[in-house]
Amino acid sequence: MTDAHDDLLDLVTDIAPWRVTPGHRDTIGSTPVVPPPPPVRERSNQLVHALSGPKK
Repeated sequence: MTDAHDDLLDLVTDIAPWRVTPGHRDTIGSTPVVPPPPPVRERSNQLVHALSGPKK
């Protein structure tokens, strides 16, 4: 039981920095302040290509 309790405490502690304050929310399609790193851009491009289907 103590392992689960410790894991829960770790989780709660780790969540706090990820909270988004009202002034820091972005809308979908807005230009980010910092561009994503190349691996993220590449993965995003692959996803868009996969979802768009074959060219007609």
